[in-house]
Amino acid sequence: MPAIVLIVLCACTAAASAVSAQQPEAVSLLGKLLVPHEPSGDMRAALEANLASARAAHEKDPHDAGATITLGRATAELGRYHEAIEILTMGVEAHADEPRLYRVRGELYITIRKLDVAIKDFSKAAELVEGKPDTPDADGSFAGNVHFLLGSARYLKGEFSRARDEYQRAQASVKSTGERLRLAHWLYMTFRRLDQAGEAQKVLERATFDASATEDDPYASLLTLYRGQAKPDDVLRAKGDDAVVVQYGVANWYFYNGKLDEAKSRLKHVVEKHERRWPMLDYAAAEADYARVVKMRRKKGR
Repeated sequence: MPAIVLIVLCACTAAASAVSAQQPEAVSLLGKLLVPHEPSGDMRAALEANLASARAAHEKDPHDAGATITLGRATAELGRYHEAIEILTMGVEAHADEPRLYRVRGELYITIRKLDVAIKDFSKAAELVEGKPDTPDADGSFAGNVHFLLGSARYLKGEFSRARDEYQRAQASVKSTGERLRLAHWLYMTFRRLDQAGEAQKVLERATFDASATEDDPYASLLTLYRGQAKPDDVLRAKGDDAVVVQYGVANWYFYNGKLDEAKSRLKHVVEKHERRWPMLDYAAAEADYARVVKMRRKKGR
């Protein structure tokens, strides 16, 4: 599966089995306290070893921005998001013109649902790389990821026009098939939320992928649903993190097609069944949309 950006914590969420005793790291968009789940067994040992290695490298050269980023990421992988943000903030104070620090910190701010601060970080990163050659990022194009994440923070806030603009900017930089499919999915959903069905259709026409991709790529599977080549139940076979991606995509499909009761039910299912995966972007989007649907239903007295 192409990586879907919230730093995360795929490793941490995939291995989690018990609620951590630590304090909550975030408040959900529904007002619920969010506590990281504790990785267990070999995964815990591997993450701790990775953190120890990152800490040693940082202590050896504390002025190296790359070492600071690695330490921040390793800390976040253990669910210590606020501690990771503090590490990256020290890096920003020392390297105010290093866009990677803003990009990684901004992603963590999305994770803990501090969307306005995330937007500031991504905007700064975008400003710093504007007009410069693109560079690789952890999961693709750096410029592409910055604009994708900025668009996603806007999306979570319901600022769909601004989200659309950032996703379109990201399209100019992405290179891999995985990045293109991810963007097509989010851009299509955004156009539909803006009631711009014609533009959404153009996104589908430009998206190309091998039919076999639908077997293991959640974005490809959802694009076949949007094209009318599959039914909702056809794409709901994914497991793990991919299940959150497709289940949110299907719930949102019902949302923008005007079936609010079905959308509400499916969004509630994502939020309740997959709570351990709350650091994921798609889970955060389900939170945001479930809150919107509930609010809409209350206004209608339902």
